[in-house]
Amino acid sequence: MKTRTKRIFLFCYLGLVFTVTLVLAFALSREGKGLFSILGSIDLCWFIAALCCMALYVLIESWAVWYITSFMYKRMGFSYILKMDLIGNYYGALTPAAFGFQPSQIAYMKRDGVPVGISTFIQIIKLMAYEVVIVFLCLVFISIRGAFFFHNYPQIFWLSIFGALVNIFVISMMILAIVKRNALKKMVMGITKLLAKIRIVKNIDKMRDSVEHTLDDFHDSAGYLKKYKWKVFFSCILTLLQWLMFFAVPYCLYNAFGLGMLHGHEGALGTVSPLDEAVSIIAMAAFLFLAVHFMPIPGSSGATEAGFGIFFGNFFFALSAAAMFIWRLITYYSFIVIGFLIIFIDGFLHKSKRKQNGISGKIPDENPGTL
Repeated sequence: MKTRTKRIFLFCYLGLVFTVTLVLAFALSREGKGLFSILGSIDLCWFIAALCCMALYVLIESWAVWYITSFMYKRMGFSYILKMDLIGNYYGALTPAAFGFQPSQIAYMKRDGVPVGISTFIQIIKLMAYEVVIVFLCLVFISIRGAFFFHNYPQIFWLSIFGALVNIFVISMMILAIVKRNALKKMVMGITKLLAKIRIVKNIDKMRDSVEHTLDDFHDSAGYLKKYKWKVFFSCILTLLQWLMFFAVPYCLYNAFGLGMLHGHEGALGTVSPLDEAVSIIAMAAFLFLAVHFMPIPGSSGATEAGFGIFFGNFFFALSAAAMFIWRLITYYSFIVIGFLIIFIDGFLHKSKRKQNGISGKIPDENPGTL
């Protein structure tokens, strides 16, 4: 009953955020024309380009996981990995700071016969690649546009720096878990005991087991990192391309609204060429992600919408609300809708297979290479 109540509350919360976002988009649309009038005037080619960027984001992410799986376990069907990725993104969208992404994929892969240790190591390597790439992109964009943002938009600059520091801290903890497991275990358990004293952590034994298991997983993954270092590096390259696609979505929407130098307008934020403008908008999207992604709210809802207005207000001007609404539909709500459908269909097919085999538990010899 508790789980059902939590789910109902979560969907009510997301429904409320979606409704508020839609109302704001209507209320703040340019010259009061309304959202649908604005949507009818956007450039269809650039809008399709935004959708393609998001599709490539998912496909490249799945390719990276498929590639990691192929050398750590065995070559599996790409369609199966794509399904796992969409399921992971669904649970990531519904949990604070996307905490449900990796555990959901591990659980589904376990159901389909993939050893938990293998799926855990796959997720660890993918998580490491993600953290390294996000910090790398942050450093690159700060070196390119950091001085401008620092002088003209200091709040954006410092929010992004804080987000980058959070990611650097996570990477540092991962490295410590690999090279100094026992020292990190003592430190984490010390913090856990303190949290237990002030009643934030209720079951300290369960927390201790969880901490030890997680640290052991990271420590054991060191062998894979050393053995497959160049393949892991290639996975980082794929992850880099994946996130560049994600950050390019606002740029496509910017052009879809007929703004910018490609449409004969003055460059945003004093940019001097279409390329400079594109880099600035992609950098801004990366800074926005860094500033809000660690928020302990599903999908960083509320913070992301407000952040879009702050970060992109000087790009989209009076069209900011409409652009934000479309951007969230493409980059967030689409994962919830598609993921829900995938989980529903997958659950139905899985139950049908169980009935056909006359088994109430896991299906033996299930082929994880198919949907």
